[in-house]
Amino acid sequence: MPKLTAERPADTPESTFKPYVPASQSPPEFTSKAIILGALFGRKALSRTTISKTSTAARSATRAFEQSGDVGRAEDRLAEIEAQMVELKNQMDTALSEIRLAADPGRLVLTKNPIRALKKNITINAFGLAWLPYYQTGTGSLEAAWDEA
Repeated sequence: MPKLTAERPADTPESTFKPYVPASQSPPEFTSKAIILGALFGRKALSRTTISKTSTAARSATRAFEQSGDVGRAEDRLAEIEAQMVELKNQMDTALSEIRLAADPGRLVLTKNPIRALKKNITINAFGLAWLPYYQTGTGSLEAAWDEA
C-alpha cells in the first residue's frame, strides 16, 4: 500500500505557493446576482432567516474582498522592507570595511614617550621581613631547616 503524506511537493516551495482561488476573485455563491436570485427563487420563501443569512453572507463576502486587498498590500510592504534590508546591509558592510581599514594595526603610527617615575608617586603600603633558616651539610650544600609538610 503506498504511503500517503501531507507534504507539499518539492517543486513548489512556500514562496511560490498560491491558493486555489485567488483573493481577487470572489466565490460564485457570494455574488450579488446569486444572493438576489437565491432569495427570490430559493426553496424557502423570503423570511427573516433568509434575509439574515443573506446579509451575513454579504458581510462575509465584503470582508473577504477587503482582506484580499490587505494581502496584496502586505506583500507590497514586504517587498519594500526586503529592499530596505538589502540597502541597509550594503551600507553596514561599507561602514564596517571603513572601520576595519581605520583600525588596521599595520597602519597605526607608534611613538615612544618615556615616563619617568617620581619619588613622590611611590607609596609603600606594607613592609615585612622573613627569615628562613638553612643549615649546611657535610658536602657543603644547603638544606632547609624546617619541615615542608
